[in-house]
Amino acid sequence: MLLIVAQLTDSNNTSTGYYWEKIIETLSEKNEILLITEENSPKLLNNTKIQILQVNIPKFLKNNFKFKNGYLSKVIMSFKMLFFSIINSRNKENILVGTNPFLIVLLPIFLNIFFIKTKVSIIVFDLFPENLISTTNSFLVKYFCKLIKIAFDFSYRKFHKVFSIGSDMTKILEQKKIDSKKIFYSPNWCDDVYDFNPNAKKDYLSSLGIDHISSSKIVILYFGNLGYFQNIELFLEIISGTNNKDLIFLFVGNGIKKDSIIEASKLDKRIYYREGESLSNRSKILLGGDISLVTLSDEMLGLAVPSKSYFSLAYGMPLLAIMNKDSEIYSFVKRNDFGWSYSSYEKEMVMNFLENLSFDDIKTKKEKILNKEKKFRSTKTLSVILENLS
Repeated sequence: MLLIVAQLTDSNNTSTGYYWEKIIETLSEKNEILLITEENSPKLLNNTKIQILQVNIPKFLKNNFKFKNGYLSKVIMSFKMLFFSIINSRNKENILVGTNPFLIVLLPIFLNIFFIKTKVSIIVFDLFPENLISTTNSFLVKYFCKLIKIAFDFSYRKFHKVFSIGSDMTKILEQKKIDSKKIFYSPNWCDDVYDFNPNAKKDYLSSLGIDHISSSKIVILYFGNLGYFQNIELFLEIISGTNNKDLIFLFVGNGIKKDSIIEASKLDKRIYYREGESLSNRSKILLGGDISLVTLSDEMLGLAVPSKSYFSLAYGMPLLAIMNKDSEIYSFVKRNDFGWSYSSYEKEMVMNFLENLSFDDIKTKKEKILNKEKKFRSTKTLSVILENLS
């Protein structure tokens, strides 16, 4: 039996859940699975080859202890899932985990302590504590994270196989002195089927109060998390320096940066903000855009990959990527000509691009995307995981 530990496994809720649901479903074709998770995916619940152990924390903790973005509840969930993982590890030849909950990365160390012999592999969606070190301004938090990073780096070296979703992430994993033969590149993807409907696009934008004239207005869509890692303020500066009145900037999401967007929308009528919706509603949201905006702060190089990129590409939408030139998505867009890539230091170039943007430019990129759609589908990624997870 294969033991899988993944906090988020429902494709309707998050992109991480979207990936895990498909991975688990695929692995169940050849394996009996014990799944330790926080969520209950209807698709996985109905799979007779998957036994689910659901781990929860009391609602009063989630509702009443929201100190520092709910870190207390995240820590408690991490400890609980780590505990259940340890006690269910015996007699399991293989274990597959992700990087959520964050403490599960330490599982190989605890298995050694309790003399449990098994092969543990990990899919790396993000890197803790590096992501916290890169975004916090607290000296104490940085110092603490640098101390525990020693334990996390040691644990990474104990994994049987390490699956990286970014080439830039692979470089950081190698810096942890993990044997390069253990690291396998397996990027994210989206298998949604693209079916453009101009009426659906118009209806969706109208439902948001946007008077959209498809023949003249280009919609630049940002759909996803508006948190610390996204360089939203930079793009708002770029918008303020752009005079093109045929552009609409639509932000759909939740996070700490949403207040900045709301304030900017009061000064610029081209900017619209709407609360984030469930991932299950992604089709109607993505059909509302002409270009997908993907941003990431330079400090996050190699620590995460914006999954919204692959969802947008599946809907034939070119990407406007603003991030470090060595990052996964910047390189992917540049290499395949799936949109336009700029670094955070090229604000003037982005402004000039927006001033001269036309539907012909978008059409050219869209054709290239649709001609190379296998580049962002799951076939290759899942085969990498299946072939290397012994």
